[in-house]
Amino acid sequence: MLQSVSIEEYTSFPGVRWRLVDPTTELVLRVEGRAESPVLERYAQWFERRFAGCLRFGDEHFPDGWLANPGADALAVHLAAGITALQRLACQPVRRAQVLEAGDQGIRLALPSFSGSVLQGAIPLAIQLLLELEADPAGTGERLQLLEEEADQFVERASEVSRCGEDAMHFALAASELGIPVVSTATGYLEIGHGCARRILSNSLCYTPSPAASLASDKLASYLVLHRAGLPVPATQIVNTEAELAAAAAEIGWPLVVKPLDQSCQQGVTTDVDDQISLQAAFLVARNVSQSSVLVQEQVFGQEFRLTAIGPNHAFARALNVAFVEGDGSSTVSQLVRRSNSNPLIGGHPGAIAYSIQLDSVAIAELAAQDLSVQSIPIAGRKVCLSRKPFRSLGGITTDATTSIHPSYFELLHRAARVLQLDVIGIDLITADPARPWWDVGAKILECNPRPGIIQHEFPHQAVGIHASALKHWLGEIATPPLIAVAAGEEISDICAVVEASLSAPLADHQAVGVLCGGTCRVGSANYPLAASVGSQTGQSLLAESACGAAVLAWRSADLAAYGRPCERIDVGVLAEGAEPLVVQELLDADPAAVIWIGPGRQEWDGPLQAWQARDPAHRLVALEGAEGLSACLPELLGASTHQRG
Repeated sequence: MLQSVSIEEYTSFPGVRWRLVDPTTELVLRVEGRAESPVLERYAQWFERRFAGCLRFGDEHFPDGWLANPGADALAVHLAAGITALQRLACQPVRRAQVLEAGDQGIRLALPSFSGSVLQGAIPLAIQLLLELEADPAGTGERLQLLEEEADQFVERASEVSRCGEDAMHFALAASELGIPVVSTATGYLEIGHGCARRILSNSLCYTPSPAASLASDKLASYLVLHRAGLPVPATQIVNTEAELAAAAAEIGWPLVVKPLDQSCQQGVTTDVDDQISLQAAFLVARNVSQSSVLVQEQVFGQEFRLTAIGPNHAFARALNVAFVEGDGSSTVSQLVRRSNSNPLIGGHPGAIAYSIQLDSVAIAELAAQDLSVQSIPIAGRKVCLSRKPFRSLGGITTDATTSIHPSYFELLHRAARVLQLDVIGIDLITADPARPWWDVGAKILECNPRPGIIQHEFPHQAVGIHASALKHWLGEIATPPLIAVAAGEEISDICAVVEASLSAPLADHQAVGVLCGGTCRVGSANYPLAASVGSQTGQSLLAESACGAAVLAWRSADLAAYGRPCERIDVGVLAEGAEPLVVQELLDADPAAVIWIGPGRQEWDGPLQAWQARDPAHRLVALEGAEGLSACLPELLGASTHQRG
C-alpha cells in the first residue's frame, strides 16, 4: 500500500536536460510503500476522463503517451505522466517527462515546464490525487470530491497566470512537431526558433501588419472599407445622440442591432430592436459599456457562420448554432437538457467546446415563444431552441461547414482579406441558405477579425493539422540555423575554429556564426560577457540573436549541470578525446543527426554512441583522423540533418 510521497529535491533549469524537449525540472521524491495496479488504473482513468472533450489534449494515451521512456517503474511513470498532464490541462504546451531513476525508496524525474509556478502547483496535486485514490478505492469520499474542485481551481488560476491560450498552446505543440524549437510561452507571446529563424508571435499568431490589423478591428472603419469595395454588409450608421439615433432608425428600418463601437465578445450588443422604447434601452446598454460612439445596424436573419482564412490556400467554415435540444417523443425539455449537458464535450471545465445549457430566464422565455415549457415533451425530431444568440457561453455549439457551405462564401472571404490587406482573417456572416451562392440569398458580412482563433475549427471536428498548416504558411521554410556542439579536450579551440570557418561561407551578408568556446561568447565580432546573464553560459544569448545564422557550442559540464542546454536538439555533434562525460551525454541526448569523432579514444564512448545510434537508424557516425577533415564533411552532414529534421 502506498503510504506517503514527499518532495526531497527540486531543481529547475533555464534550459533543457536529458532527453526532454522542453525546459526541464529535476524532481526527487521519497516514497513509502508501493501503489497497487488497481490504484494506478483508477489514477489513469481519472486523467482519461479529464481528457475527454477537452480542447487542450490530442490523442496522448495515459500514461505512456506522456513519457519519453515508457515502460519504466509503474508508480514513477504514472506520477510523471500525471504531473505533466496537469500542466497541459492548465494550457501549458508541455509534452513528455522522463523517469531517470526509480527504486523502493525514491523516484527521480525529469519534468517539462514552461512555468515554474504551474509546475509547483501540479506536483502536490498529482501526488495527493494518487494518495486519495489509495485511501478511497470507490472514489466516493468527500476528500476526493474536494480534490476534484481543487484541480478545477488550480487549472483556472494557472491558465490565468500563464496567459497561454488554447490556440497558442496548439501552435507551440505544432511548432515542436515541425522541428521548430519552442523557447518560451511567457506573457501571452510565443517565442519559437533560434537565431536568424527566431520569431516572436502573439497568441493569435497574427502575422498581419499592424495598421491593417487595427483597421480590421475597428467596426466602423472596416465596415466603410468593405462597403466602398462593394462587399455585402448590413446598412450601418454611427450615432452619438438620441436625435441621431431616431434618424438612423427611420432611415434603416426595423428591426435593428445596436452595439458599442469599441467593444467585442458581444458586450453591450442588443438584437431584435423593433420600436422606439427598445431602441432607447439598447442605446443605454451600449453606452454603459463604452464611452465611444454607438453603431445602429440593419438586422440580418438566417444562419450565422464563422469563416477563417490563413493565406490564399487555407480556409475553413463552421456554423454557429444557438443552444438547442432535439425532441425524442418521450423526454421533457428538462430531461433533454440534462442529457445534453452530460456530454463530455460540453461543460464549464477548461477546454470544453461549449458551456452547459442553463434553463434560466432567457431559456424559459425562448421556450414560451415556442409554446413550450421545461416540462413539455417535444415530438421526435423537433429542434427546441433555448437561446437566440449562438454564443458558446450560452450553450451554443459549432458544427463544421467547410465542405457543405457554397464555394462562393470562401471567394467572399478571400476577397475581404484582400480588401482589408489581411493575411489572416475571420469573418462572421449570416446567410439564409449556405448551400446557395451568397448573392442569391442576400448574405451579409457582420464583422471581421484580424486575429481569429482557429481552435474551434480543429476541435471537435478533427480538422487535424490546421495549426501546423498555419505555421508553415506564416513562417515559410523557417528552420533552426545549423547548431554544432563540440566536446573535446585541449584541442577544442582549434576544432571550434575549423567548424566556424566551415559554417561562415554559406551565410547571408547580415548573418554571422555564433561561437561559445573557452570563455568566449560572440556572434561574429560582437562579444557577450559570460557573466552578463545566465543565458550566456550555455549559448542561449547567441541563439536569441537574429544575426546568428549558425552556432558552434562548446559546452562545459559545470554550466550544463547548472543551466541545462539552450536547445532541445543539435544538428551535428563533434567529439574528441578528453571530452567531459556530462557534455558527451547531453550532446547525445540532444539527438544530433550525425556525430563526428576526431582522432583516437573513441572506444571509451562506444556504449553511449551505440545507444544513440540505436534510437534512429538514420543517425550517422563519422570518424576523422584530424579536425582539418571537418570542412569537407560538415556541409554534407548538415544538408542531411536539415532534410531529416524537415
